[in-house]
Amino acid sequence: MVAGFPQYRARDGSVTMLEQRINSCFERSLNGQPLPLDHPAMVDIVAYMTGLSQGVPVGRRHLCHQAGTTRFPRQGEGLARGQ
Repeated sequence: MVAGFPQYRARDGSVTMLEQRINSCFERSLNGQPLPLDHPAMVDIVAYMTGLSQGVPVGRRHLCHQAGTTRFPRQGEGLARGQ
């Protein structure tokens, strides 16, 4: 994940740093306020994402980017038995 930044974002029409992308999520997805790039919480988020990225080859999509590929159980399937 982290190795993919900076990256071009067509939505923004510019090259975006990871911290800017995180702030974009805060503003657009969460309807919140952006953090200063040197804010301790921003540093922590980037460090966490860096940890998640360890061992993921550059160019490979991380599991978090595979949203929508999980098969959810249909109603009536035996969840208690793991079926």
